[in-house]
Amino acid sequence: MLFLTLMGRWIAQPTEILHATPAWLVPIVGNVTATLAGVPLGFHETSWFLLAVGLVSWIAFLPLLLHRLIFCEDKLPQRLAPSLAIFVASPAVGCLSWLQLTGRVDAVYRFILFTALFFGLLVLRLWQLAVRALPVSVGWWAYTFPSAALASALIRYCQHVPGVGERLLAWAGLASTTIAVAGVGLISFRNCSLRLWLSVQSRPDHSADPLGSARTSNSISSK
Repeated sequence: MLFLTLMGRWIAQPTEILHATPAWLVPIVGNVTATLAGVPLGFHETSWFLLAVGLVSWIAFLPLLLHRLIFCEDKLPQRLAPSLAIFVASPAVGCLSWLQLTGRVDAVYRFILFTALFFGLLVLRLWQLAVRALPVSVGWWAYTFPSAALASALIRYCQHVPGVGERLLAWAGLASTTIAVAGVGLISFRNCSLRLWLSVQSRPDHSADPLGSARTSNSISSK
């Protein structure tokens, strides 16, 4: 429903190409992710519907977003650089949904998986943009879910297609996800702790000022 509402708004109202960001793929990823729970719950046909809408929309929006990122003079704002990781999420979750619906790793699974792997390598290639987006903010959590989805897809691929190369890909995906989640989590925790400590230190401390405490007590007693 959210994606349907957004599509209607984008079509009915004027929309600038510069407003397009990788975050537009989030509702598409949400549609496809729902199939992971829909199949075990028995909603098989509904899951096929959500997967079809998600894949077709991803194929339609991908060229639009790449055109905005490559050919527009106004580049993506530095604070939105972590959102490039969402390019990995759509095909990675699509792999898992396809496996959930079909139960096999076939040519379609490989095609979508290697597309997700390519975008994962592209995000690593653009590490300079992430450095420019420092300090770490809430937007950096965009690295966690796509990396976890790609790692899960690589692990499923390794389970169905055993081999040395496949095993190395699975371990590399797991290691990258661990580093991304642990790194962003630790830095976010440190920043929150630092801000909390600074806020506590910035509060006035009247206990160290006996005269101020006496004035306060006298004013209260006079009232």
